[in-house]
Amino acid sequence: MMDWSWIAMPLDAVAMLLLTAVGIYGTLILYTRLAGLRSFSKISSFDFAITVGMGTVLAGTLLNRE
Repeated sequence: MMDWSWIAMPLDAVAMLLLTAVGIYGTLILYTRLAGLRSFSKISSFDFAITVGMGTVLAGTLLNRE
């Protein structure tokens, strides 16, 4: 049987995680609407690397315990 105790979080931490995730998602949707979909079709390899880096930072922010 697998021990699932490592995934337990207080309810306020879950609420903060969801609030942060919704805020980041909303910001990305707003940016996409302002910049336009055509801006994503013209990205260079450097822009792609920056986008992946920003995604890593955002994921790290969401998954950080502090």
